[in-house]
Amino acid sequence: MKNSIKAMAIASALSLCAVFAGCSGSASSGTSSEPSAQPAADQATVAATEAPVEETIVPLSTNPEDYLTMFDEGSYYNKVLYKDCEYKMPLIKLDSADAKTINSELEEVYKQCQNDIDLYKNQEFHDGTQTVSYTAALNGSVLSLCVERKYPMSVRKYNVANIDVLTGEKLDNSAVLTAAGTTEEQVKSNTKAAIDSYYADKYGSNVGSKSYSKTMSDDNIAAARYYLGDGNSLCAAFDVFFEAGVGVTEGTAKIS
Repeated sequence: MKNSIKAMAIASALSLCAVFAGCSGSASSGTSSEPSAQPAADQATVAATEAPVEETIVPLSTNPEDYLTMFDEGSYYNKVLYKDCEYKMPLIKLDSADAKTINSELEEVYKQCQNDIDLYKNQEFHDGTQTVSYTAALNGSVLSLCVERKYPMSVRKYNVANIDVLTGEKLDNSAVLTAAGTTEEQVKSNTKAAIDSYYADKYGSNVGSKSYSKTMSDDNIAAARYYLGDGNSLCAAFDVFFEAGVGVTEGTAKIS
């Protein structure tokens, strides 16, 4: 009898444990099914993170000098000309492969100019570069640079470069003419007229000569290097042949 009572007591105790365990499990399950405030906070954070950010647009400079840097500049006393001469040697201040190529070519020219200038400082005769100057224009994103070197006997040499300051790409004649709103075929007659006018002004007595004919040849007209001036004007640098002295120089003219 005592054993039966003891067995019943144990069974009752086990039943109560099971009931409590069941209640505990139900309570836990009910708690986990209720909505949590945490996901709402996370969603707000994500929404804030994904909110559109207003882009800051840096306006394109209208000053071509902002895209140039100097390789060298200064003045010196030229013992051949008996006067002070100036030199300014610009490079393009852009970090692109084309800009580096243009600058590398200009630097080679400038190094020779520096050697010539050093000789002029100490010698009473020399026929190298006397002065270096330039013009630069910015039309939209097109930067045009024309570097002029002056030599004895009124000889001139020009280095022309055109580059897009947004893309860093070098622009050829076709791209420059497109930027000017024209084509090579459309501008050919204007280029020929401009070169003819330049020749007549500088070497009027030679008009009709072999040198004049060579200057006005189709090949020489086609070899003109175009660049843009202020107000999107179209300019060109070209070879000019004449009878005396070294026989060849270069000129520039506004085409349209």
